[in-house]
Amino acid sequence: AKANFLVAQGCMNVIEFLGGIRNGNLGRSRLGDVCARFKEGVSLLDGENGVRLLSDLMKPVDADMMWQLRCGLTHQYLPKLKTITGIFIGAGTTPGAKYDVVGEIDRDEKHVGIKGESLLMINVTALIRAIQEGRRKLIEELKSDDTKRLRAEEALSRLPELL
Repeated sequence: AKANFLVAQGCMNVIEFLGGIRNGNLGRSRLGDVCARFKEGVSLLDGENGVRLLSDLMKPVDADMMWQLRCGLTHQYLPKLKTITGIFIGAGTTPGAKYDVVGEIDRDEKHVGIKGESLLMINVTALIRAIQEGRRKLIEELKSDDTKRLRAEEALSRLPELL
């Protein structure tokens, strides 16, 4: 129902939330906290995140490209067009009819042009699966490490409306 864009946007927020629990700065607003939370969350995804550059579908994008995507989706409701020229968002492994297209993408009758090799493909199914695995990993860490668990509890205590 054309919800792929909103799902991708929500996934970016969940990644940041999980990272904030892990590194303990959830609820803080010091300079750099948001980026640190998000990149910590990306590290929970173990490299597989469902986001690829269309020019290199063999490997997931790194934390910096994920950060650019997150900022564009969260603040501009579109990718940051200086760094990401467009995105295919859908639930499959190849862009096609099931994908929504967002951004400035050059088209002709035969193919979609890639400007600066920064056209992304987001497989929201794989992204959600990666987040679920990251959440499981975080829960196991918190169960087995008292220091991490206390840091997470302190972080969550700053957000009493969530408890």
